[in-house]
Parts: sequence; structure tokens; C-alpha cells
Amino acid sequence: MRRLIEPARFALVGGMGFLIDGAILSGILHFFPTAVLAARVPSFLAAATATWWLHRRFTFRETGAHRPKAAQWASFIATNGVGNLINLLVYGVLVTVGDWRPLLALAAASIVAMFFNYSVSRFIVFRARPRSEP
Repeated sequence: MRRLIEPARFALVGGMGFLIDGAILSGILHFFPTAVLAARVPSFLAAATATWWLHRRFTFRETGAHRPKAAQWASFIATNGVGNLINLLVYGVLVTVGDWRPLLALAAASIVAMFFNYSVSRFIVFRARPRSEP
């Protein structure tokens, strides 16, 4: 059952992260409409911080809460930063070459990167603490 619940929780939290990312991206683009790529830096950092906290408390609460917060956040930002590079690459191609609207491109890029991000989150950032030998 855990194998089904955890990915569903990850997707739910990711959806919340998408809303945060999209809201911040939209706000920045309202004031700086040509900053379609640069606006992704603050929108990513805000969304990644929120999703790290939600994953720690909700998605991976049984395995992830044992690590120190600062170290775990840094690990999450670094590993999901690679996922964000995948996201940004797809997003950049869609908005510059494909002429997609920024939020639609963000949605497509987020889905592509989600599979990578789940894997690194599950097996690196929020991995279970090894059991000590008796």
C-alpha cells in the first residue's frame, strides 16, 4: 500500500509546488514580461522550499524527519536542482522554440521533471535511516 500512497502524496505536494511556482512566475512576469527564463530562479527556490517542507511533514514523514533540517533542505535543493535543470530545459525549449505560453510550458516541464525528482527524493533526500546492528 505504501508504494501507492507515497507517489500519490508526492504528486499532490508537487501540485502544490506547481501552484506556488506558477503564482510567483506569473507575478514576476506581470512586472517583467521578458524575463521568462530569469523568473524561474526565484519561483523555483520558493516552490522547492515549500515542497521540501511538505514532503518532510507529509510525503516522507516516516523516513525523512530524522535528518537535520538544514542538511536535508540543502540536499533537496541540490538534487531537485538537477530536476529543475531538466524542467528549465524543457520549459526553455517550449517557450522559445515552441512558442508555448509560459504556464502551459511550466506544466509540461514539471511533469517531465517529476519522475526524476521523485526518484532522488525517495532514494537520496528522504531515505530511511539505516537500522543499527543489535
